[in-house]
Amino acid sequence: MSEGRDVETKIELDREVFAEAVDRSYRQGQMDAMRWIPVGERLPDQGQRTLLRCHGQTFVGTFRSVPFESGEGIHAFWDGDECDTYLSVTHWMPLPEPPEVQ
Repeated sequence: MSEGRDVETKIELDREVFAEAVDRSYRQGQMDAMRWIPVGERLPDQGQRTLLRCHGQTFVGTFRSVPFESGEGIHAFWDGDECDTYLSVTHWMPLPEPPEVQ
């Protein structure tokens, strides 16, 4: 019978270790998701609303990649004003998920 208790204890300890590892991975993923991403490293998805850093200021904008007939294109961040292109955007960050309504 003591053998069964040892197995139960080991399973319980392994669950604790597993839960801690999952929690740590989740927190790391959250931290990675909430970091400023250089535009040279990666661009947001088409139409994605993000936080943007431009000229030392932070604002919300929507990413658009606009192709030209020549095959070239520009990457623009639109903030809802008349001006579409911010060539000096250096970093962006995904917006956090909104809270759940209860």
